[in-house]
Amino acid sequence: MVSLGPSGLSVGGKFLQGVHQYANTSGTGGGNPTSNSVGMQLFSFSFTPVSSSSRIFFIGPTVSVSEDSNAGDWGWISCWRNTTLVGYNTSQNTYNAFSGSLYAGNPSLNVSCASWGTSAQTIKIRGGGNGSAYVNHMPNYGASSTYEYYGCSVLEIAT
Repeated sequence: MVSLGPSGLSVGGKFLQGVHQYANTSGTGGGNPTSNSVGMQLFSFSFTPVSSSSRIFFIGPTVSVSEDSNAGDWGWISCWRNTTLVGYNTSQNTYNAFSGSLYAGNPSLNVSCASWGTSAQTIKIRGGGNGSAYVNHMPNYGASSTYEYYGCSVLEIAT
């Protein structure tokens, strides 16, 4: 059973499967999170649901998104199933807390979708800012190639 109530999405059902993927990469990227060709791809992997009537949850920790020139106002992380947007989340810390009105954000991944059947599909996790941004860089290293690990758990629940 899946229902949407005052406290959000409620799922009651049997746990069918779970996988965890992670990457140790970083880069730059910007643009609108509703386009699958912008930002930077943190990683991709294949996922096959075991049921065509389940709900798939994509859950990940925060990812660091920052800028070194005032190019945007917020960071984002998105999840794609092939070229279909599953969902995205944004984050913005107050711009005036940083020198030069720069922003930093820490959006976290927490999106879900109905199962698409029992065929394998490519899942892509992308991150970026609405302007040019560093994605998954250790905050005190700026544009260097130092990175943090980023992971995503996928849970399939019977509905």
